[in-house]
Amino acid sequence: MATRTYPEGIVAGGRFSFDISGVWTETYWYATARLYNFMLNCTDNGNTLTWAQTNTTFTALSEPDYGPLPYGNEMAATSIFTSRILPRSLFTNPSSPESQRVMDVLKCITNARDGRFTFGYHAISVGNWSGSDNAVLSIWRDAMALCVIISLWDRSVPFDDMLGLKEFTVDDLVPALEEATPSGGIYMNEIDPLYRGNWKMTGFGDDKYDPLLEIRNKYDPDHILWSPMSVGGDEHTTDAAGRVCKA
Repeated sequence: MATRTYPEGIVAGGRFSFDISGVWTETYWYATARLYNFMLNCTDNGNTLTWAQTNTTFTALSEPDYGPLPYGNEMAATSIFTSRILPRSLFTNPSSPESQRVMDVLKCITNARDGRFTFGYHAISVGNWSGSDNAVLSIWRDAMALCVIISLWDRSVPFDDMLGLKEFTVDDLVPALEEATPSGGIYMNEIDPLYRGNWKMTGFGDDKYDPLLEIRNKYDPDHILWSPMSVGGDEHTTDAAGRVCKA
């Protein structure tokens, strides 16, 4: 693994929010579309932004850290959690049919199941990469933000109820978002294990998967290391007892 450190500099943070109080639902979502368009220029100028959105509230954060220590404020282990990379090309005009289609899907998802789903986002701009080609999913180079669908795991209800909510997420919500963002992708570190889509193409890229598979077969020909949606993962499966077997 390669890492890079940078000289210390000024780090600042802030936050702003707005909600649906006193405005039409359409106004709230058009304001959201305008902000998504604003993110393009904001991130191109070296900034980043993290925000959360429900069907009634938009809260943006630009924090200097992800505290509190030692574990931060992330809660993926207690959530239904799956991702989508949103392409910049969809948000160049907030009034375009493409942008409005995304807003319609976001509105539908945040209203689903009595508003129990939240979106979390992290805005980025990494299209100016000038280094050598690597294994990174090419879709990241055109990304406006990483979008995550989140719903807290309720341990007070039967497990099967929560499993049903996970299945609703991957069977209904994720396909709707994918249809509205056809040139998007997924972040493999933040994807639901029940994901039904083509994880090879949307998670690794049709231009990267085969070369990665060659490398994997060269250094691990017996597939000692395995997970269901890793490179070569479809060559094995699990049986009813949870044992890994040849597919």
